[in-house]
Amino acid sequence: DVLGLMMKIRDQKLDPDNDDSKGQKQALAAKFMTDTMINRTLMQFFLDGYDTVSALLSMVFYFVAIDPEVQDRLLAEIDDMASKVGANITGDDVKELKYLDQVFHESSRLAAFAFTVRRCTKSWKIPGTDVVIPEDMAVMIPIQGLH
Repeated sequence: DVLGLMMKIRDQKLDPDNDDSKGQKQALAAKFMTDTMINRTLMQFFLDGYDTVSALLSMVFYFVAIDPEVQDRLLAEIDDMASKVGANITGDDVKELKYLDQVFHESSRLAAFAFTVRRCTKSWKIPGTDVVIPEDMAVMIPIQGLH
């Protein structure tokens, strides 16, 4: 996991005077991988995922709720897994739930709420308008608009 990797980098005892380029890169990474940097990075991961995960789960629950066939098939798959492994379903077991994976993918396709941000590489006039997007401007593209 990411946290374990960051802590491993932080805890490496490397010689910054090492001539080995790989060693230099590792020493530089270890120098900057402080507890503060780890905390800030993890907080950013949390904040980045907070809204997107809750929005995706809301849409998954909505699509499952309005389709009894999906509910029945999903419940059957989960019950089948539970009968094989018992009450202690692990993350690896969840990866085996193919229909659940399909439900998540289809929900995110149908309700693409995210935006992607790109930077304009040169000034561009939108055809048929007087609007010009200047070079280096951030442009937000709604994923739903691409469907």
